[in-house]
Amino acid sequence: MTWIKRLPGDAVPRRQLVCFPHAGGTASFYRPWRAALPPDVELLVVQYPGREDRLTEPFAESMDELVAGVSAELPAELDLPFRFFGHSMGALVAYETTRQWERMGLPEPGHLVVSAQYAPDALPAGDIHLGTDDDVLAEAERLGGTGPEVRRTPELASLVAALVRADYQVLETYRPSDGEPVGVPLTALGAKDDPEVRPEDVAGWSAFTTGAFALRLFPGGHFYLRDDPRGPLSALSSPSPSSPSSSLSDTAEPATEERHVRS
Repeated sequence: MTWIKRLPGDAVPRRQLVCFPHAGGTASFYRPWRAALPPDVELLVVQYPGREDRLTEPFAESMDELVAGVSAELPAELDLPFRFFGHSMGALVAYETTRQWERMGLPEPGHLVVSAQYAPDALPAGDIHLGTDDDVLAEAERLGGTGPEVRRTPELASLVAALVRADYQVLETYRPSDGEPVGVPLTALGAKDDPEVRPEDVAGWSAFTTGAFALRLFPGGHFYLRDDPRGPLSALSSPSPSSPSSSLSDTAEPATEERHVRS
C-alpha cells in the first residue's frame, strides 16, 4: 500500500507540490506536470486505492477513509515548504486533509489551491453512484473525464465504471467535518465553461478559510487543467493569494480573470 507517488525533478528539491486527483482519477493524471515544473520542485501525487498500482486493493468508501490514508503516509514525505492542489473531488480531499492536520498539529501547506469544485457546504445532492454503469460513464463523459470510446469496450467500461462509481460514493456521502475553517491561504480555481461547477459555486470557498483568499477563472471546461496546466501552476506560485511571486511554471499562464481577493 503506497498512497504517495514521487515524481522528482532533476535538481536538488527546494519545494514540494502535493496533488490530489479527481473522481475516477489516478496519480498518472499529473505526470505531464513534471515537465512544466522547475527541476527543484518535487511533485508528489496521492494515489487512491483501487487503481493503477493499487488495482487489487478495495476502493475507499468514505472521505474519512481517504483522509486517514493520506495522513498516515504523507507527513513523513514532506521535509520542505509544500503546497496542496486538489482538482474536483481532490479539492475536498485536500481541504479535509488540511483540516485534519490542523487538528492534529501537523505542518500545514503554505497554500491550498482547490479547483473545479463546489464549496464543501454547497455540494448538490446526488445518487450517480447508485445508477447503472452506463449512467456513471455518461456523467464522467459529460464532464470530460472520459471519452465515448470507453463505453465501446465492455471490459474497459466495466473497470472505469467501478472506479468512478466508488469515488462518486465518496463524494455523494461526504459531509464537511465540524470545526473552524482552515487558516491557510486558499485560492479557488474555476473554468468559465465548466458544465457543472459555475464560477459563483467556486467563489463559495471564501467562507472556508480565515486566511487570504482569491478566486481565479480560466478558459475551458471541467478539465481545463488537462489541456493547459499553466493556469493552476501559476496559482500555486505564491504562499498567499495576495502576495504574487515567481511562478512554479516557467511558461506564461493563459488568460485569467481574478474576481476577488481577500488578504
